[in-house]
Amino acid sequence: MYVPSAERRIEMKNKKYLLLTVLLVSTALSLFLLIEYPIRRQAESKTQEKPMIIATLFPQYDFTKQIVRDRADVQLLLPPGAESHTYEPSPADIIKISKADMFVYTGRYMEHWAERIISSVKGEKMITVDVSKGIKLIRHKDEDHADTHHHVLDPHIWTDPNNASVMTDNILSALCDAYPANAEYFRKNAADFNSELQKLDSNFRDAVSSGKRNKIVFGGSNAFAYFLERYGLESLSAIDTCSTQADPGVKRITEIISEVKKEKIPVVFYGEMVVPNIAKTISAETGTRLLPLNSCHNLSAEDLKKGRTYVYIMRKNLANLKEGLK
Repeated sequence: MYVPSAERRIEMKNKKYLLLTVLLVSTALSLFLLIEYPIRRQAESKTQEKPMIIATLFPQYDFTKQIVRDRADVQLLLPPGAESHTYEPSPADIIKISKADMFVYTGRYMEHWAERIISSVKGEKMITVDVSKGIKLIRHKDEDHADTHHHVLDPHIWTDPNNASVMTDNILSALCDAYPANAEYFRKNAADFNSELQKLDSNFRDAVSSGKRNKIVFGGSNAFAYFLERYGLESLSAIDTCSTQADPGVKRITEIISEVKKEKIPVVFYGEMVVPNIAKTISAETGTRLLPLNSCHNLSAEDLKKGRTYVYIMRKNLANLKEGLK
């Protein structure tokens, strides 16, 4: 009877261990390929499949985010803190827009450059959304301002929460057409957001109806034409347009100071992200308070990081408006 030597037995034992190791490794690899790898690929695929949406200004950026939540990559084109009226897209911005799945803008009276860029990427599959569709625009009283800033018609439609709701519906319609699989999800989110806008509108109406006056003073530019018209408010502005660079002149400032004193107006409002020098002058001469009224064109980098929303900002405006109507 053959009996293997001790060396032979050790060799055979090592081969068994090696075979067992190879078998275990193969099994583990097979399990990874069958289970873990497809899961990871699916997750990566879902991330890659998120549509990229470019919004020109903060209002439509926020409205879009309220609808899509985490099912799209929504990006704000206007740099944080930038002045929206003087902004011109850089070559890098134009490339960014051309790669987007959807481009959401206010309309040609705000982004005068938008139609030119849209035409240049016409062959692409990018969906464009003009959020001003269905909104009656107000004509500027200041024709010189209109010629300078391309605003023959006032583009600041979002300052009225009712218009914000129309803008939201325009974005929703485009999203549902483009991504029908998510349509119900989008509709629910839009309905929730529109409900918030309705409450906001109701709150502004209550504030105006319970106020002691219906006139407010802007110690600088005024981009609130739609807001003022909606709530039946009168305004007195150092600069009757949205320009942040116009000079009202000494005569105009003197007239406002006289009016504020005469009517005992308690607050002088100023816009966001500006040094309110004119408002400070009026305040100093009349003893009135200085409060901000944010037109929501854009936010600072800090506010964007904090996740500030249109509704949040407008509620701040609501609180300040109540002070101005006392």
